Amino acid sequence: HYLLTIILLPIICWLLFVGHYLLAIVGHYLLAIICCLLFVAHYFVAHYLLAIICWSLFVGYYLLPIILLAIICWPLFIGYYLLPIILLLIICWLLFIGHYLLAIIYWPLFVGYYLLLFVAHYLLPIIC
Repeated sequence: HYLLTIILLPIICWLLFVGHYLLAIVGHYLLAIICCLLFVAHYFVAHYLLAIICWSLFVGYYLLPIILLAIICWPLFIGYYLLPIILLLIICWLLFIGHYLLAIIYWPLFVGYYLLLFVAHYLLPIIC
């Protein structure tokens, strides 16, 4: 009984000691590996997911209004710059046509006025 106790107790204690430290070492490194993986997963995945999400939000936040403003402003730009040009062209074309139409209308009046003056000034004294 004593001999068995003297031999078995050191073996049991040795095994418990070794088991305790082995478990501590394995547990420590396993926990370290698990925690490292969790750390990597937590920070890097979260970092890249946040980066992807924030990039999408950034693109949506900054580029979408720019694109929408470009779409809205392009017709306004066309309306703002081209409409006055078109209106000026129409007005000038009408003035151009009006100028020549008036010239066509006034030319006989102009000719008639000067012919009348010529007749009245030169021919009337001769006739009279």
